[in-house]
Order: sequence, then C-alpha cells, then structure tokens
Amino acid sequence: MFAPSRYVRLGERTRQAAPEVVVEMLVNEARILVVEDNPASRRIVLRSLANHRLSEAADGAAALAMLAVQPFDLVLLDVGLPDLDGFELLRQIRERHGLSVMVILVTARGQTAEVVQGFNLGADDYVVKPFRPEELEARVQSALRLKRLQDELLSINHNLESEVRARTDQLLAHERFALLGRNAAQLAHNLNSPLTALMGYIELAIEAGAARQDDLLLRARDVAVEMQAIIARLLRGVRRGEAMAEAGDLDLNSVIEQQLSFWQLDPRFRYRVFVECELTPELPPVRAVAADVNQILTNLIDNALYATQERPSARLRFRTRQVGQEVLVELQDNGIGIPAEHLERIFEPLFTTKPVGEGTGLGLASCYELVTANRGRLEVASELGEGSTFTLALPLG
Repeated sequence: MFAPSRYVRLGERTRQAAPEVVVEMLVNEARILVVEDNPASRRIVLRSLANHRLSEAADGAAALAMLAVQPFDLVLLDVGLPDLDGFELLRQIRERHGLSVMVILVTARGQTAEVVQGFNLGADDYVVKPFRPEELEARVQSALRLKRLQDELLSINHNLESEVRARTDQLLAHERFALLGRNAAQLAHNLNSPLTALMGYIELAIEAGAARQDDLLLRARDVAVEMQAIIARLLRGVRRGEAMAEAGDLDLNSVIEQQLSFWQLDPRFRYRVFVECELTPELPPVRAVAADVNQILTNLIDNALYATQERPSARLRFRTRQVGQEVLVELQDNGIGIPAEHLERIFEPLFTTKPVGEGTGLGLASCYELVTANRGRLEVASELGEGSTFTLALPLG
C-alpha cells in the first residue's frame, strides 16, 4: 500500500553510542525531522511521508543534536518521549531556533488542555494518533506552505531593510550637503551687516583726517573681530553646552548702543530710520555669549528694516528692563506686521514670506537657535499693518 522507505543508516547502535539516527534523501527540497521513540509508529510516519526528505530521531537528545548541525523545515514531534517530554523539547526548540522551523505535535490523546499547552509553547499544528496517511500529508503540506511563505517574507523583509539602509545613507548624504548649503547661506546672511559696517568704517577712515582715522580703524577692527567670531561659531555649530562655556557677563544696554553705531553706517538705516531708546539705567548684566547676542540683534534689526521699507517714516523702538531673573530687550517696529497664520512658523529654518531672491528664511531661525543656546527666550507679537515687537529674554549673570 505504501512505497517502501529508502534510507541510509548513519551509524551502528552501540551501548555507549548516541541514539540511532536514520536519514532518507528524496527529491523533495523540504527537510523533515521525525521525533518518535516507538519504532513501529516511526515507520508509519516514514511511509506516510515517503515523498519527502526525512530524518528521524528516537529521543529528544538526538533531535536537539541533529537540529544543532543541520537546518530543518519541519519537526514532527511525538509528545510522549522517554527522556524529554514533547512539550519540554518544543520549548527548547523555540528557545534555540526561534520560529525558523515549523513544529507539528503528534499525540495519542488529543485532549484540549494538551493541545492548548502545545500551541502556547509555539506549536504550529497537531495531529492525533491514529491518523490517516492523507491527513498527515495534508497537515505537513500546509505547514510547509506556511514555512515557504514565512521564508519569503523574511527574504522580502531583509531586502527591504537593506534598501532602507541604502536609502537612509543616501538621505544622510543629501542632508549633509543640504546642511553645508544652509551653513553657507547662513554665513553669508550673518556676515552681510558686519561687512557693510566694516566697509563704512574703512571708507570714512579714507575720507577723514588723521585725527579721526585711528578711532575709525579701531572700530573697523572690532567689526572684523565680530565677523571672525561669527565664522568660528558657525563652523563648530551651536550647542547649548558649548555656548555657555564661552558665556560672560554682558551689559545689554552697551550692546544695543554698539549695534546702533554700526548700523549708522548702513544707508538703509542712516537716512530713513528714526530710533527711540528706552534703556533702563544700571541694568544688571546677563550671562550670555557676546558674539551671539550681537548676531541676534543684528538679525532682528535687519528684519525690522525690511518690514519698514515701504513706510515713508520707519521707526524702531528699543526698550530694556529687568523682570525677575531675566533682562528683556524689546524691539518694536512700525512695519507691515506678520499674518497670524505665519506667527507659529516664523522661527522655522527656511521659512520666509519674502519674495524669491530677497529672503533665505535663516535670519530669525538663526536668532532662535542662538537664543536657545544661551538659555534664553525669543517671542514675537504682531498686528498686521501696524508692526511687530520682538522680545529677547536672557538670564541674569
């Protein structure tokens, strides 16, 4: 009724030898390990699955030894074994080999509690003795189909992971280039105003008499030092810990006055802007990096100049005051204002409402980054058509 099983005996049984292991090599690619201590039951299984590549083990120790040295697609596991019961062997298979091998339990009882215990330990299916050969074949084929699908999914997942890693590497490379471009644009943006001041001082020094040249050249040198600091800070990046390591006590009133003297050399400022200052005298110093605060104020003033360029009379109002453990600097302009829907994004990198070619979206983003690095706050209030007020808050020294 059944085709005779053809197998090769791997070794003779001796008193000290490991349990007998029999292997049958047939055309089917899937490898099946039959773990059954009863020789008669084992022969029935071998005959029922004669068209598969079969290996057999008479106990749990032999099964674990075989699984350790060669891969199997499916294990047919008898629950009642002499050394390890089938449940303990199943637990060890899952512990050592995970889900890489399918397991069908073979049981003589088929009680619900026993079946549930097997599934809880990781069995994929079960068959109850006595079974019909076609039933066993059907369950084996079903398990092998699941195994093939599982292997295909693992292969697809592996390929996807490889592709994701490759894409991630590409994105990181693009991001590095984008960051380089952003840093270059930010450097150009941040150096524009100091460069204008530097050129203004040099031109004044050329035109001035000997009595004023020394003072103007000293101011030009101060601007050059500020530009050098901007470049150095951008090259190494702005991080909170690094920023505060360079921080010192800073008089914000003096910083504002110095900024205004620089901006007087810019024609956009000198000929059309009326400045009001309400600076609280004897203001306590803040703890911050001087180059950062200068850059913040430079960007805020530049932003205010753009916002007021359509006004026949541009007005900027500076106000300083202490509130609790902070010193506030308010810069108010009478510009066009900021639409309400843009206020939440105004400090985002690359966000700008200016026409193409007129704005980079880096000025206010750079301000926010520098303020955060110095443990401060930067806020904005605006009314469309009336103007904006930017408030810089820095901690006391």
